[in-house]
Amino acid sequence: MDHTTLSRPTSSPLRAFTNFDTRPHHWRLTWLLLGLESRARKAPMSAFHMRRQGNRRRHQRVVRAGDRRARWVVGLCLCWLLLSLPFRSASTTLDLDRGIVGLLQALERLPVVASVLYTTAHPDDEDSSLLTYLSRGAHARTILLTATRGEGGQNLIGPEKDEAMGLLRTGELLAADAYTGVEQRFTRAYEFGYSKTAEETLAKWGEEEILADFVRVIRQERPDIIISRFYGTPRDRHGHHQAAGILTRRAYRAAADPHRFPEQLAAGLRPWQAKKLYQDNFRFFGRSTEPWNVMIDVGRLDPILGRSYHEIGMAGHRQHRSQGLGAILPRKGSVKATLSIVDHVIPVSARESSLFDGIDTSITGMAVRAGEEAVRWPPLRAALAEIQHNVEAALTAFDPHHPEAVAPSILAGLDRLRQLIHSVKVSPLSDDARYELLFLLRHKERDFLDAAQRALNVELDVRAEDETVIPGQTFDVTVGVYNRGSVAIDLEDIHLVVPPHWTVNRSSGTASRLKGGDHMVMHFSVRVADDAPFTQPYWFRRSRRENRYELRSEAYHTLPFAPPEVVARVICRAFGVDFEITEPARAVHRDRLRGAEFRDVQVVPALSVKLEPRIAIAPLSPARQVHEFRVTILSNVPGPVEGTVELDVPTGWRVTPSVASFHCARKSEIATLAFRVTIPGGLKSQQQRVRAVARLDGRAYTSWYQIISYPGIWTRHLYHPAESRVELFDVKVAPHLNVGYILGTQDEIPEALKQLGVHVELLDEDDLAFGDLSRFDCIIAGVRAYVFRDDLKTHNQRLLEYVKNGGVFIVQYNTARSWNPADYAPYPASMRGNERITVEESPVEILIPDHPVFNRPNKITAADFQGWVQERGLYFWSDWDPHYRPLLSGHDPGEAPKLGGWLEAEYGKGLYVYTAYAWFRQLPAGVPGAYRLFANLISLPVTRNKP
Repeated sequence: MDHTTLSRPTSSPLRAFTNFDTRPHHWRLTWLLLGLESRARKAPMSAFHMRRQGNRRRHQRVVRAGDRRARWVVGLCLCWLLLSLPFRSASTTLDLDRGIVGLLQALERLPVVASVLYTTAHPDDEDSSLLTYLSRGAHARTILLTATRGEGGQNLIGPEKDEAMGLLRTGELLAADAYTGVEQRFTRAYEFGYSKTAEETLAKWGEEEILADFVRVIRQERPDIIISRFYGTPRDRHGHHQAAGILTRRAYRAAADPHRFPEQLAAGLRPWQAKKLYQDNFRFFGRSTEPWNVMIDVGRLDPILGRSYHEIGMAGHRQHRSQGLGAILPRKGSVKATLSIVDHVIPVSARESSLFDGIDTSITGMAVRAGEEAVRWPPLRAALAEIQHNVEAALTAFDPHHPEAVAPSILAGLDRLRQLIHSVKVSPLSDDARYELLFLLRHKERDFLDAAQRALNVELDVRAEDETVIPGQTFDVTVGVYNRGSVAIDLEDIHLVVPPHWTVNRSSGTASRLKGGDHMVMHFSVRVADDAPFTQPYWFRRSRRENRYELRSEAYHTLPFAPPEVVARVICRAFGVDFEITEPARAVHRDRLRGAEFRDVQVVPALSVKLEPRIAIAPLSPARQVHEFRVTILSNVPGPVEGTVELDVPTGWRVTPSVASFHCARKSEIATLAFRVTIPGGLKSQQQRVRAVARLDGRAYTSWYQIISYPGIWTRHLYHPAESRVELFDVKVAPHLNVGYILGTQDEIPEALKQLGVHVELLDEDDLAFGDLSRFDCIIAGVRAYVFRDDLKTHNQRLLEYVKNGGVFIVQYNTARSWNPADYAPYPASMRGNERITVEESPVEILIPDHPVFNRPNKITAADFQGWVQERGLYFWSDWDPHYRPLLSGHDPGEAPKLGGWLEAEYGKGLYVYTAYAWFRQLPAGVPGAYRLFANLISLPVTRNKP
């Protein structure tokens, strides 16, 4: 039995089922909101409404002096509400949200006034089945607060790391959100890698700063109930999980305390006390045995959706492909979710029939939510009852073959709702009562707008001429309005919303009346402001050592992204009521493999300038040395360009040529230039920078952007400086090494080895099956290579034969779930879970000091373990045969030593090495000690048999 079904009007012939939160309107600027309110006030009124207007005028005479500030605060909060609304685009909407099924979900949402905030630590932590139930079954406005964007996770599908990984996983989470139907929020916390304690996590994040973000989201979203995914204790294992549970519990009460984070209140937010705090007893595998207060069967079949909430949720969870969840399968039949009450401010019981027990979730219940004075204000209850009647009429009128039948009642309800919003704004109610009522009414207004658009089947197609534009450029935008329903609509206004100082001119097309099946097209010419900032994430880290983001703009704090640059807004009229539709301008990007994608307009620099290598390794030498640096220039200018490039190098270094010219004949053309930099001999260990500067039309360009794309969802640009970090330190490697490399995932080690002058050859399936492996001094299996290279598993015996005949085979870490070392290593070994050392500064002990790997060609000392990034290592072996000998020991604070991170075994004439230390992070980061260690490791074919 489902214990959390919300009450429904008895006249509704429908049953409660779904909610997909892709509402169709979104405002970028405050003036747009004011224009909407003005239009609502100008809308024709019935005689009943005219009488109400007379009452409003009488109320205006007694408005208190403080109301101007109250209206300003309310206006700010309404702007936040509208900024935070997601778009519903015909090009990205899921099939289960189209047509009659989508309309039914919108109708069933109308009578429900309920909201939930669900908190987690990382993308993919969420209980997708429960979230789907909450939004699509209970029809509650559901917000997912994810503390981090997942920057520290391993990437199984591409090379992205760090901030780029966070962007990728943000895209995956938004794709999952489309299935679960939730609105997404984030804090400023950066996922710095695996942590074993909440104390470490909170210290690195900044406990008060991230608590402030949790409180901010609660005050912004004002949820009825909060659900924590994590317990806030060591049972959560990951320190980030523990921290998210702790912060959720603290924020539940802190959000209601006006003395906590008063700067938020000064900016327009108000304290908020959610009614109940629940713990989700979710277990990804198996069923929880925890005590519970509410049980929900998320596995029951929804006959209209054709799937259970669990099945839909798992379809969403499969979007987390970078984390290896693309093949996860749902269970059939009953799947029970249980929740326990952690804290509350209203009476509760040991067994609740609903998560919303004790909370009035009806439209008329809004009056009670705003307090006693709102209940006593005569116009409120009557207006809410009228709106409720409109909703019931729409539900009764529903006909799957005639979706337009519900439109008159929906639009009548929207009209009455807007009139009530205006009445509340000029009412004698207190600031607090007005604030709460307007917050609830505005959210319900967007539900009515969504339902109206779905009922009338009006769609926008907004096409930009190009997906990238530069400051000062003029480009075309075409707005197509399609009336795909049967009811005629009047187009009152069509315009584009753009950033400040952009200009828009309509070049052709006129708003007109559209009969059913008709469409019209309007063309605009848009000029980008000369000083337009580039489109990029509004959050950034000042350095790689920072574990909390800074913000370029406070306006978008906690949102997934800033709003699109260009948005079309269309005012339609049907049955005497105006309603708004918005859609971002997108350009069509065609790819033969991925198909057609719709990409938001992005402002980019005229030139994207990239300098490689991003990290250069220069071994200390008494003689001067020459390194090649390459500059890649991407032109974003429509038409031909000519400019110059030069390198800025440290004093005493020489560059050839000093200046180079480049020419690009058209947009998207790339020019490449090579420079030779001479580094003087006799230098000491140091870090320097080489920077590239491109000049065009009197302007300097010193950055490049990395394209991060989630197919079908969005494409974003992550900017980096056009510079190379040059690490000068003492490092040697055995001469004339020939290394075979079996590439893994997220694997940049081959390029790192080339920095040492090592010849590296990537091995493919044919090489492993038939190639002459004996020509290699050593062969290296990359990160997770056994997980993703079936050819490696298939031909593993040939590699063991290579070792037996005298070769050195180095295997980097593989996951315990996908790789059993006993099946592939020469002698038995095993892993239990993921034994790891997470604190990158933790001490390391050399177990065999006279071993060649610690002495030749580089003498290894404690200094070589300094400056490591994110972690020491992961997926250590737990047990191993006596043939293996461990070489290093390390541990996190308070733990026993771990010896399974670097072991070797002689096998025949050769050497087998398993090393789980995080070389895949350290070498690309240019950590000198890691380079020296790895240079010794690959030199073992030469050094291990020398005295």
